[in-house]
Amino acid sequence: MEFAATPSRKLASALLALVLIIACSGADPTAVEAAAAPAADVELVKNGGFEGGGTAVPDKWFQDAGKTGRKGRVSIETHADASGMALRLEPNGENDNDQPLAVAQIIPASSYRGRTLRFSGKLAAHGGATAALGVLSIVRGRPGNLVMVTQPSGSSAFVRHEETYAVPDDKSVQLVITCFVSGTSGAARFDDISLRPASVQSSSAAVATAGGTFASTISVDASAVVRQIPRTLYGANVEWIWNGNFLWNERLQQPDPDVVKLTRDLGVSVLRYPGGLYSDFFHWRESIGPREGRREVVHQAGKKDRSRPNLGTDEILDFAARTGGEVLITANAGTGSADEAAQWVRYVNDGKRRVRFWEIGNELYIRDNSPVSKATTIDPQTYAARLREFAQKMRAVDPGIAIGGIGGINRERYSFVNYPDWNRIVLERAGDQMNFFSVHNAYAPVVTGGRDDLRTVYRSMLAAPALIARNLAAVSADIDRYARGGDISIAVTEWGPMFQIDPGNKYVDHAKTLGSALFTASTLKTFIESPRVTIANFFLLNDVSVLGLIG
Repeated sequence: MEFAATPSRKLASALLALVLIIACSGADPTAVEAAAAPAADVELVKNGGFEGGGTAVPDKWFQDAGKTGRKGRVSIETHADASGMALRLEPNGENDNDQPLAVAQIIPASSYRGRTLRFSGKLAAHGGATAALGVLSIVRGRPGNLVMVTQPSGSSAFVRHEETYAVPDDKSVQLVITCFVSGTSGAARFDDISLRPASVQSSSAAVATAGGTFASTISVDASAVVRQIPRTLYGANVEWIWNGNFLWNERLQQPDPDVVKLTRDLGVSVLRYPGGLYSDFFHWRESIGPREGRREVVHQAGKKDRSRPNLGTDEILDFAARTGGEVLITANAGTGSADEAAQWVRYVNDGKRRVRFWEIGNELYIRDNSPVSKATTIDPQTYAARLREFAQKMRAVDPGIAIGGIGGINRERYSFVNYPDWNRIVLERAGDQMNFFSVHNAYAPVVTGGRDDLRTVYRSMLAAPALIARNLAAVSADIDRYARGGDISIAVTEWGPMFQIDPGNKYVDHAKTLGSALFTASTLKTFIESPRVTIANFFLLNDVSVLGLIG
């Protein structure tokens, strides 16, 4: 699952405290220069690439060494994936969120009051550190209007972040841009810090400003191809339980005609089966043969729910044929075996209904002390070995199938990959066996408490696609680094708006709102624009509750 996150309160408080330090300290007055006339496209940050020299603290940047000097080390480094030099902040055990290790720069902004600026930078963090880049204003000596981006620990690779900033309409306004680090270990790195006027969004329109009017024109090159959109981005999940959530009509002994028509009309291209956590308790032989001879089986560990697998292997393949899609099968790598998976490949091939995509296990990296986790969780070393065994035995039956491994990168409140270095270990040891890497990083907003106000929840949800894009870029960087450039694509095999599943929660039905439709469209756009993403499966196709495309 994925939590859409607003900037953490601790980091926000840290940035406000830092600005108060800067505003009240003896910062070099030469850092604040006379405001110039506004320019349409000017870089406001000085030495944003950290190429301009300096000993420890880069030139044009400021550190309050008296208050933060004992909280870690500031340095300028050369790094292979930086454009020349980069800023490095290494926190120690004394670093805290009251006065964190940081450098900052004060920028005169009266010429840009009332306008929108765009700030950006490349951030990286590892070893428990969180890198943060923030902008806020000082108006009449008081800080406010905070906007910031963060990069959590997980990879030493740079991830580009970008945000907009609305400058308060006050002639006394100054801006503070700061790079700082949260945590007490590891390192945060920064490069290419930028603050510029945002592009004007109107087309051939005169826009009133404090300095007069100006015209702008936007040209669109419709012949430019960003990428060929894979048809396989428009998939969905199908669970086998309860007749496939009533996809299978027992009275008619066939897929429900209404569900068939709706699925065909939706254009669902890839049906992931037998569905999420149920996959790692599903033994395919129990789902074949005459339906009256199939016994009821327990759905998952820790619960007594059981049903007869009427929507079995043959039925899901038939449903895909009726709806114009294909099947992605998640092999049971939790309580099953490689031999069982290989025989499943043979079974579908013998019926001349070949399945191209096979995923090895569901969320085996979760270790949360639940009955499901206790029954299935394994460390990355064990999973890598298991993936190799599954892939080799399955490809011995059909060398042309595409095999998917599982993984992901935690960020902010998303913390379901519970083993350190999961991606590195799995990709290094078994990346040569993978055709795609499956991640579950695109749920939003997942309201855990119900105390958040409606506006905050929806703002978080509609911001989530930007966080998803950054997470996908970080996963792609891990593939390049640890699989040594292997030809591995990304499959987002579970995603969608998911507020709550508790029927008594006030947010339970919000997955069907217009706001959720906008999130869905924006997330699909993110997948289209992420060049490594080739498969995506919405969660779910159909559901007796509120989480399905069909409900």
